[in-house]
Amino acid sequence: MPTSLNWLDKDQNLIGINDRRRFKMQRFDLTNLIEPGDNNCQELPVKLNINFQRVVQMDSTAFLGYGLFHGRYALQLMDSEEGIESTIGFPSNEDHQEADYQSLAMAYQGDLLKHPTEKKLVSTSTDSFSLDIIELKPDKEIRLIKRIHHWAPDFKGLSGEIVSADMISGNKYGSIGAAVSNKYIYILFSGKSNEDEIAFQSDQVFVYDWKGNAIKILSLDYSVSSIAVDEADQMLVGFLDARDPVLLRYDLGK
Repeated sequence: MPTSLNWLDKDQNLIGINDRRRFKMQRFDLTNLIEPGDNNCQELPVKLNINFQRVVQMDSTAFLGYGLFHGRYALQLMDSEEGIESTIGFPSNEDHQEADYQSLAMAYQGDLLKHPTEKKLVSTSTDSFSLDIIELKPDKEIRLIKRIHHWAPDFKGLSGEIVSADMISGNKYGSIGAAVSNKYIYILFSGKSNEDEIAFQSDQVFVYDWKGNAIKILSLDYSVSSIAVDEADQMLVGFLDARDPVLLRYDLGK
């Protein structure tokens, strides 16, 4: 169950992969895609806290992610299995003020993407439109740069031995895909009801900078189900997961 990946060292072509099923992180050398070797993937000597839902490696000693934490986000150091919780918490939600943090954690799941070179990440929500831009400070403080919250998920939650968040019929999806570059954050926006058969397809991409400022909206000529961008913001690739899959390339440089 690989759930997230991020650059570890761009100069050495190293990426980090979160193996959620085993609560492990792995390091993969992309050079081996060009020059195949026997040691493509190396397991890091750390067992991640079981409460992480998604986590990325920020540097050689620190892992940051979200999960079943009161503060929503937590930091784990290489020599520890304990999560150091943030004080950020979940977005305010008048309809679910009494909801337990565990069911809120289930309701607010989405993508977790690290900045290609800096100690920043963006966390999105699929079942609502909510995204956080987070920074890991040199003193290991988890700082919220910007929270963009337009609506909350509408759900019935359970916590305790069984943890769940069942979305109510008619709940609207927010970010169904995301991608990042050195300058920008790209959000594939749905806005459709969970009763809509094509809710996980969209032709609208919202672009923000890493301070959370809205930059522009890209209107694609086809609906896609996932996106990727290059580091220099010259190209966007859209993928449509359909009976006949479609891969589209858009030139952003013009």
